[in-house]
Amino acid sequence: MSAENLNAMLSDGSLRQIRHILNEEIRPVDVARLLEASPPNERRILWSLIDDKNTGPVLQDINEEVREDILQSLGSKEIAATIEELSDDDITDILQQLPERVIHEVLQQMEAGDRRRIKTLLNYPEGTAGALMTTEVLTVRSNITLEVVMRYIRRTEQPIKTGSGKLAVTDKHNKLLGMLPLNALVQNPPTKRVAEVMDTESVTLKPKDDDEKVISVFERYNMISVPVTDSRKRFLGLVTVDDVFDLTLRRRGKTVLGMGAIQEDTFAPFSKVGGRRALWLGINLVTVLVASFFIGMFEDTLDEVVALAILMPVVAGMGGVAGLQSMTIMVRAQALGRINASNLPWLLMRESGLGFVSGMLWAVAAGALSLVWFDSALVGLALALGLMINMLLGSTLGVLIPLVLEKGKVDPADAGGVFLTTLTDIVGFTVFLGLATWLLHAG
Repeated sequence: MSAENLNAMLSDGSLRQIRHILNEEIRPVDVARLLEASPPNERRILWSLIDDKNTGPVLQDINEEVREDILQSLGSKEIAATIEELSDDDITDILQQLPERVIHEVLQQMEAGDRRRIKTLLNYPEGTAGALMTTEVLTVRSNITLEVVMRYIRRTEQPIKTGSGKLAVTDKHNKLLGMLPLNALVQNPPTKRVAEVMDTESVTLKPKDDDEKVISVFERYNMISVPVTDSRKRFLGLVTVDDVFDLTLRRRGKTVLGMGAIQEDTFAPFSKVGGRRALWLGINLVTVLVASFFIGMFEDTLDEVVALAILMPVVAGMGGVAGLQSMTIMVRAQALGRINASNLPWLLMRESGLGFVSGMLWAVAAGALSLVWFDSALVGLALALGLMINMLLGSTLGVLIPLVLEKGKVDPADAGGVFLTTLTDIVGFTVFLGLATWLLHAG
């Protein structure tokens, strides 16, 4: 079922058939994709046709921009009823998108035990292991047999978190002793004790570890779940691979979309999109005017040698592309937590070296072409030198700009391209026209 077919059915007024499709024929994750692919008016109608039992899973699977749009149309009681069957970490993820006042109202609608757990998770800053973990984890003691564990699992109403694959083994003070893989329950005799088969060398996270650390641990150790403990090694919860996978997809999407300051909701209303785009277009206008100012400094030279005006975009464009290539590598490495003080100099040297070698190669080619085109050694030499310098600079800035922005708590994906383009334009124009002016007067 495609969004196009569904919207066509809406136009025909086939609401009963659509309700059946949304609730009986397709999964919540597919319903979420249909909502994302529908304009606002159709989206509201489709949401109203989803049964109460399915609204929570759909809300869980939808992207943050569309989810925010839906949440704004719901009251606190409706939100509480929608999310009550979700896991603690998913509830926390949804509540973090709401204003403080609404969060408080939603929490008041919950049972005392649920409210206490969710409040604990909300205390952890967004983007940390504490906010990402689930507290709904079965814990067992190390001195009981596997048969007792199996009976405990059958009788408990608490579900085992999807994707965890393990139970936490703790002592009476809730100190983590190890993790019990679920496959150990069926691969070992039921008379064996938990202590004999549990994994005591489990990797752990701290609740304040950031997203990059979480992703790095799962990637490095190929884990499907990692326990979270406090400074006293008391068990707090579990981060599972499905949550890390969602986190990675969100970060990748924000990195790609952030290059143009674009939001995830393709069908966001004009009022929501206009402000964001106007801001970045305004910033871009300022940077273009700055670059134009530097061009104006060489007005006399441009009047004298018109060919320079034709070739200016070559110098700026090649420097910008070289920088963007380096910046893409850098931003991706930052997102994966691969950059540190020891390997940064090596990466900087490599990218600068690539910029220099590429600059020399294309400087020779472009200089020779311009010499043939305009029959001017002055223009060819100025173009070659300007191209080589700007490509070297662009590749170097492609590494340094994301680093500086990250230190300043600014997302490199949002602002990196603007700064890179501005600097390579200014330096490219200034170097190219400055060299041409010097060579013209020297000659």
